Amino acid sequence: MKEEPNLDMITNKRRIGVFDSGVGGLSTLSEIKRLGLNLDVVYLADTKNLPYGDKNEQELTEILAQIFDFFPKEQVEMVVAACNTSTSILLSGCFDTLNQQKFKLLNVIEPAVAKAKSFKTVGVIANKYTAEHGIYERLIREKNADCNVISVACPALVPLIESGKDLVNAKQSLFGYLEQFETPLDAIILGCTHYSLVKEYVSEFFKNKPIIIDSGQEVASVLNAQLEVTSGNFDVRFCVTGDSREFVKTASKLYALDFDDVCHVALRTK
Repeated sequence: MKEEPNLDMITNKRRIGVFDSGVGGLSTLSEIKRLGLNLDVVYLADTKNLPYGDKNEQELTEILAQIFDFFPKEQVEMVVAACNTSTSILLSGCFDTLNQQKFKLLNVIEPAVAKAKSFKTVGVIANKYTAEHGIYERLIREKNADCNVISVACPALVPLIESGKDLVNAKQSLFGYLEQFETPLDAIILGCTHYSLVKEYVSEFFKNKPIIIDSGQEVASVLNAQLEVTSGNFDVRFCVTGDSREFVKTASKLYALDFDDVCHVALRTK
């Protein structure tokens, strides 16, 4: 006899969006999945515009406008910006103009800042845009003026990770960046969601010190607190703006996720 679907579970299922320029945001998605919530997730991988970190503010704002046009059509109630570069733009003040209250937005920077604010010396590894614009320094010092925040740009890491090749090359590049921290750190923020994939190498370099703050883990905790949803089935549809086959090829090597529902989408342009 066929088992009847749980109507209460279907009724209570919530729908959210998550976006990033590529596979990096899948680290955040994995953390959300680990919560075991009854969610439908639309994951937008904007690989056509990868990487975000080397683009200017105007280019990034135009990309975000396209993304914010995409998600309301998917009828999501909340969107997680699983991208530090995008969040840097959004926290600069353009979010209200782009969104106009179409959905609630969570980002990966503010939860990481909340955890880092109590430390005396905090390192940040990030892509070029995030590091140069000093978003972590500004937000942390607003909460703790005595905190010494040191950022290092790591422009080569995202392309190396997105290549889908052995992460050993990324490790060698990462160690070169980490050597730039000359001051002992109490904590280090992984200021790009791609960097969760090399977190063990960060720990190896610093010999398990300092404390590593993973922005994906932190935003998942905030989502769990803010989104009133029961435990249940976690389903994901992946929407890719670039080559969907290459996305699945790379992502499946890096994450234990099901990539059964994948489609190509074109974001609306002016």
